[in-house]
Amino acid sequence: MKVLYIIAQSPYATVAGLEALDATMIGASFDAEVSVLFLHDGVYQLRSKQQGQVGRFKQVTKTFAALPDFDVENVCVHQASLFARGLKEDSLLMPVKVINDGQIAAMIAEQDRVFTF
Repeated sequence: MKVLYIIAQSPYATVAGLEALDATMIGASFDAEVSVLFLHDGVYQLRSKQQGQVGRFKQVTKTFAALPDFDVENVCVHQASLFARGLKEDSLLMPVKVINDGQIAAMIAEQDRVFTF
């Protein structure tokens, strides 16, 4: 089964990042072919050198770098979302595949399940 987790929420605004990370790792543990796509404000989840707000939500962003250790090797980020937020690929905490709108559409079309956070 092919499963895509789309992360579109910025870190620390909601618990979406933590929920997405948990869901991704659970999906990978069931031998699904798991992919992750960061787009819109979700690209901020991958920004290196960030700090969460004290008393809000636990910082989990660094844990995304462990996804390959859980056999989640298809980690993608939306090129236009990075550009719109002034981020560059080398400012992210892990290597990712940068993809465009057409590649996103193709990626979604080939999935059995898609979850958005």
